[in-house]
Amino acid sequence: MTYLIGKHPYINIEVELQKDTWKKLECLVDTGFSGGLSLPQEFEKYFDSRNFIETFLQLANGSEIATTATYGKVRFKNIQREIDIIFMGSSEALVG
Repeated sequence: MTYLIGKHPYINIEVELQKDTWKKLECLVDTGFSGGLSLPQEFEKYFDSRNFIETFLQLANGSEIATTATYGKVRFKNIQREIDIIFMGSSEALVG
């Protein structure tokens, strides 16, 4: 389901946190973000750290940050995909 909160678009997606354990998340649709899915850093503990890599992202203001990334499965409606997942300090999930 896609909906607006104020002027901002959101969707509900499901993310596989551990094998066969799915969590529904409300995600801000960020059309300027091309990284797949961004989750708050607190979600790192649900993923296999052996698959983590360090990545560098350029923010809208031109600055660059280092963060952790991995891959995982998401579902939207009846579509399931494996996508890149990054972890940032934000309290909100973003999907691009």
